[in-house]
Amino acid sequence: MTNPVSDARILGLIAAYGASPVRWPEGERAGALARIEAAPDRFAAALDEARAIDLALECAPLAALPAGLVERVIAAAPLRKADPARSGARDRVFAPWRGWLAGGALACLSLGLVTGYFAPVNLPAPASDADTALVYAFLDTGLTELDQEFGQ
Repeated sequence: MTNPVSDARILGLIAAYGASPVRWPEGERAGALARIEAAPDRFAAALDEARAIDLALECAPLAALPAGLVERVIAAAPLRKADPARSGARDRVFAPWRGWLAGGALACLSLGLVTGYFAPVNLPAPASDADTALVYAFLDTGLTELDQEFGQ
């Protein structure tokens, strides 16, 4: 469902961005197009005027920029001053611990690898005769078959 866009906003979109909906903001485009389709006569004059302006702008030759204009604009732009109280706060806090943190991480990794490599593997114990008898009892197997299996 598209958000409704007011007639005044649609006229503002046409005046600011031109007649092509591709140039309009995405969040308002679908709602504006739905409203224009619902009442095309209301926006026809504004769209015709915007199309004429768009065509004139597309046909106009591009002006050449004076040499060095881009460099002068960048040079004249104000620089953001760094806050000296915050600029190195993180470095001041972690600098003394940086070597210890890296060493601790390496020690933990090494200990985990060595422990994992040399740790004994816990294999299940072989089943005893009592365990086997219990399994056969649950399976409702007769004792004669159990005796035959164990050779008794």
